[in-house]
Amino acid sequence: MATGTRIVWAAGLAVAALALGPASALGQGATQATPAKAPAAESTLAIGDKAPKLDVVKWVKGEPVDGFKAGTVSVVEFWATWCGPCKVSIPHLTEVAKANPDVRVIGVSIWEDSQDPSPQESDAYLKKVEAFVATMGDAMDYHVAYGGVDDDARRPGKNTMARTWMRPANQNGIPAAFIVGKKGTIEWIGHPLSPGFDAALSEIKAGTYDSKAAAARAAKEQELSRTERRLARQLRDARESGDARGAAALADQIMELSPSAFGRYATLKFRVLLLDAKDADGAYGYARSLLQGAYAQDPQTLNSVAWTIVDDKDIEPRNLEVAMLLAERADEASDRKDPMIIDTLARVHFEKKDLPKAIEVQTRAISSLEERHGDAARAELTATLERYKAAAGG
Repeated sequence: MATGTRIVWAAGLAVAALALGPASALGQGATQATPAKAPAAESTLAIGDKAPKLDVVKWVKGEPVDGFKAGTVSVVEFWATWCGPCKVSIPHLTEVAKANPDVRVIGVSIWEDSQDPSPQESDAYLKKVEAFVATMGDAMDYHVAYGGVDDDARRPGKNTMARTWMRPANQNGIPAAFIVGKKGTIEWIGHPLSPGFDAALSEIKAGTYDSKAAAARAAKEQELSRTERRLARQLRDARESGDARGAAALADQIMELSPSAFGRYATLKFRVLLLDAKDADGAYGYARSLLQGAYAQDPQTLNSVAWTIVDDKDIEPRNLEVAMLLAERADEASDRKDPMIIDTLARVHFEKKDLPKAIEVQTRAISSLEERHGDAARAELTATLERYKAAAGG
């Protein structure tokens, strides 16, 4: 695929975006997209609270849903047509809907104008959503609604759903899912592709879900998130002031605080050392250190750094030997089944001018694709394979 893309998988994560600044991107390791300007919360919405109304501009697919029926579990998921990670989660939500016919799955498009600030009318975005849903076809087979544009009351199509659901729940990235229990209360909030989503849905249906324990976990996670965001702002400020070493130290603090953020900030620390501190030895020494200890078993982190080395146009010097070590270990740690990681490995072979191997590995990446990855992923990987073949003379 073309350098700098990966639209199926790549998008900036909210906290990482604070640290990176507007001109940078984490690349393929991120799994959640954020609007151009993430709104601040005005009220609160947490686990155990009554679910807000379903106040949408138009139901685009499926029968309209006018509320939460007692005794029925519902999933309300927020997405946008520009959101790459949302395109990955949509087929999974369809699988959930088919496997759980007693659960109402509802997808609501929000923030459609956040990546397109031109003063268009709400109807223009509605048409964009309708066209997207039509293109998805059976891969998006559940209730789908258009929520509106932004939440500015002065504009048509006021995005009430973003204002009453996402903002109070402090959800600044999409896709984001809410599970509404049989009594109409919020039982779970998070990413629809996280392991916790499927487990929580199963337990909520069965009546074995401990909502109090979930609420306590969510509160702790929110506190960690606030601390992480504060450190991320300090990291961004350190980079902007030229304090590369301070920024690297703050990345370490964030990774120690939140292991789930390791992959994002390991990649960022590598870039800070290489690009900001101009310390190639330190940057690549840090990259090599990821091959030792617990994170040698973290294929996504290894893959993120490897992809940055081969794809980030700002990387100089570009150590392809280190990229190969990281990519090969990531492939091994993922049981050689992750098409995204295999694609990275093929790219490293391509950059090293080993075209036969690049073609062989890219072909394996395509064969590793599953239905859930969607047609867009197959088209991207196939286009990349054709580029490698063309470079090899056919």
